[in-house]
Amino acid sequence: MMNIGRRPTLRAETECSIEVNILNFEGNLYGKEIRVEFIKLFRPEQTFPDLEALTAQLLRDRNFVEQLLN
Repeated sequence: MMNIGRRPTLRAETECSIEVNILNFEGNLYGKEIRVEFIKLFRPEQTFPDLEALTAQLLRDRNFVEQLLN
């Protein structure tokens, strides 16, 4: 699951960042090279009223991605 954008709910950064969440993985990949493939764009970046609303949406996103990949 990946976000490419400016993180408007948390920081409203001016530069884009890429954040990849590898589902069902525990470990440290900082400093490692990984390959990421796009499968489907399913939601544009949004601003949420608070962190709680963002967290709830991320759980829905995760469920969607898990169903998509299974």
